[in-house]
Amino acid sequence: MLNLFQKFSGLKSKNQLRFGSNKGSIIEKGDFLKLDKTRKPSNLFESSTQKFNFAPFSSSNIYRAKELKNNSSLEEKSNDHQHHQNNSNNSHSSSVPPPTKNEFKRGKGRKVAFILMSLIVLGLASTGAKLIYDQAAQHFWLEEGEEKKKVVILGSGWGAMSVVKEIDVSKYEVIVVSPRNYFLFTPLLPSTTVGTIDTRSIVEPVRAFCKRLGAKGARYYEAEAYDVDFTNKKIRCRDVSDVKSAQDNFELDYDYLIVSVGSVNNTFGTKGVTENCNFLKEVEDATRIRTKIGDVFETASLPGITQDEKRKLLSFLVVGGGPTGVEFAAELYDFLHTDVARWYSELIPFVSIKLIHSPDHLLNTYDAKISSYTEDKFKLDRIDVLTNTRVTEVRPGEVDVIFKNEGNRKDTLPYSMCVWSTGIAASPFTTTLAQKIPDQVHSKLLITDKHLRVKGVEDVFALGDCSTVSQPKLIDTFVSLFRRADSDSDSGLTLDEFRKLIKDIEPEFPQLVAYGKKVDDMFKECDLDGDQKLSEEEFKILLKKADMKLKNFPATAQVASQQGQWLGKALNRHNTQNSVSKMASKPFDYHHLGSFAYVGGNSAVADLGNMGKFEGILTWWLWRGVYWSKQISMRNKTMVASNWIETMIWGRDISRF
Repeated sequence: MLNLFQKFSGLKSKNQLRFGSNKGSIIEKGDFLKLDKTRKPSNLFESSTQKFNFAPFSSSNIYRAKELKNNSSLEEKSNDHQHHQNNSNNSHSSSVPPPTKNEFKRGKGRKVAFILMSLIVLGLASTGAKLIYDQAAQHFWLEEGEEKKKVVILGSGWGAMSVVKEIDVSKYEVIVVSPRNYFLFTPLLPSTTVGTIDTRSIVEPVRAFCKRLGAKGARYYEAEAYDVDFTNKKIRCRDVSDVKSAQDNFELDYDYLIVSVGSVNNTFGTKGVTENCNFLKEVEDATRIRTKIGDVFETASLPGITQDEKRKLLSFLVVGGGPTGVEFAAELYDFLHTDVARWYSELIPFVSIKLIHSPDHLLNTYDAKISSYTEDKFKLDRIDVLTNTRVTEVRPGEVDVIFKNEGNRKDTLPYSMCVWSTGIAASPFTTTLAQKIPDQVHSKLLITDKHLRVKGVEDVFALGDCSTVSQPKLIDTFVSLFRRADSDSDSGLTLDEFRKLIKDIEPEFPQLVAYGKKVDDMFKECDLDGDQKLSEEEFKILLKKADMKLKNFPATAQVASQQGQWLGKALNRHNTQNSVSKMASKPFDYHHLGSFAYVGGNSAVADLGNMGKFEGILTWWLWRGVYWSKQISMRNKTMVASNWIETMIWGRDISRF
């Protein structure tokens, strides 16, 4: 039967199939693998069946058309020719065969190899450029024989390092002197006391700052400055490390001196604080606190310890309800009730945290709404908040307190660890410098003008916690101001004269900025007799009210950082041939960017001024995002983020080293 079919159909084998109206068009069975289901039918056979749509083909490699010699005619040959031409026109690539699987793999491999080679070349080029820059920087920044003004910076905190980052070492020779050879990101220091963040994640070596400026453009000496000769412009320093050379003391000359030595903890003269309390200002303080926390829990878990002894061992006391004290209490609560609870669950009922604060409310420099939220949050977390309470003496294991709102009632509170964070005071070195300046004998801090220049000496600047900016008071010059404004000399100031005066003196007296567009209201409020003029007495009352708006800059990292940035840019703009003390530039103006505080349980508070007051978990994410973005280097950012992720997944480490 099959042979009979082949005889009438003209097929020579069962693997061949006739298609189309052309009797000579034959396709092999194996060629069905190359069928294209997207091409439109080109003949009656295809349009009728709608099954076989052929892939792009050529007469040389896809279709093997054959003519039957015995049954062909001129018309059929013409039809064959026309059919072949139509199929060729409809094909996408009539002469180029599709790539084989091996050819496709080879093409893809070439692309991958090209990309890898490009990355290697780019990496080598970048490395070479970095090496060339490092070599060139050593010669560019300080050419032999070139004289530059020498700027000596004392300190390695926020103010000092902000100057180092901004100053142009092509104009100045920069020397940094500090006994601490690293910069510390202090806002996250409470997190290191319980292992939420590792201490190395928030420090950056001073030499890393100096290296970015060029090897010969900035130098660092790990030493302590103990005296300054302002007359001869010399700084006396000494080595305070454990390893000392034969010559421990040395002197440095300076053209410009920048003092940013920070501050020390303020004990307010309370007896026993230094001997018995832990501070929280440096990395060493955080390490000691973390070790002490581990010690008390290990001791309390020993057999034979009574319940009363456990309660005393696990009593934690925090003195000071500012941002540092609140954040430490919050971090301690998180640590105890999440990580410690897994390992010492039987001791949790004996744990207590008390927070002592002398003013009426916690975070009293923040908005009242934030203070109230923090106190309510601590109450829910069973952190005892004792406001209006003052510590009078600290002894080993107990403190004496006075409850001011209870008629100065006295009491004694037990503790195993007491953290003291009640504010800052001037360092002995700062007080020594102030007493050497005739204009500042009775001051403990270095008093500067609005350009951060220390009053009474030439070419000396002071930044951060060791200084205070002297802001002129309007009342001291009210007579000259009145005469200056009274253009018609009629012993009275009209509203127009008053407006003009305020506009002229506002840059010099920042307390006037607080009034903004309320100048007319000020005038009406002080025009007591309603004659549309201000007399000298009425003008004096107005200036006194304006001076009440005058406030000193807070002793925060934010202020010190902005001061350092401002001074670095001011030095860059200055002509080094003249004295910096005579430079004329816009005075320093502090811009408050907001304040954050962590209050525990993945919750934080934020006082962003006019933008609003916020609290809760979203504020906690904002708090983390802001502090992460403020990290000094990419290394710090990577390590801080990694620590947060590790704590979230595996918890805090309770090991002690």
